[in-house]
Amino acid sequence: MPNELCSIVGPSGCGKSSLLYLLGLLDRVDEGEIWIHGKELAAASDTARTEARNHYLGFIFQFHFLLPEFTALENVMMPMKKTGRLGVAEMESKAHDLLMEMGLGDKSRRLTTQLSGGEQQRVAVARALANDPDVILADEPTGNLDIKNSNQVFDLMQKVAEERGQAVLMVTHNLDLAERAHRIYRMQDGEFLRS
Repeated sequence: MPNELCSIVGPSGCGKSSLLYLLGLLDRVDEGEIWIHGKELAAASDTARTEARNHYLGFIFQFHFLLPEFTALENVMMPMKKTGRLGVAEMESKAHDLLMEMGLGDKSRRLTTQLSGGEQQRVAVARALANDPDVILADEPTGNLDIKNSNQVFDLMQKVAEERGQAVLMVTHNLDLAERAHRIYRMQDGEFLRS
């Protein structure tokens, strides 16, 4: 739902991450449909699926997957470059604004290897927002962080949902964070449990 951070919890191996990969059009379903903006994309071509991912979805993973040879600013600009909607100056300005929002404006020119783990994950949040997606899919986004940084990243994602109007769907094993979400869904053996 727009303006909400929803969490999915359940035991390891129950299908939480698989669900995110299917919803994010990274994996293909064996059966069923996935509709995004009025288009059925489960059976769509790889090109159509990639285009939908770039325009409508943002991703945050447990491992930030930042490119170490680039600065924080350049990493945030990467998704924008794929769509080709903005010029270089506009991309730089937008990326800098996103990093400012994440509390990293003064570190935007640093290589990601010069940032702490919590800072790297905040860069990953900024990168997920780069193309103004409707939905952010977050797979264990705080899994490698200490309590302080976990809370900080969670608070940023909640702010994204509430203030930017985006929907955030987060898979987590951290029940303390999951309980703070607007909604919590529990999974077991590949299915959602009824509340």
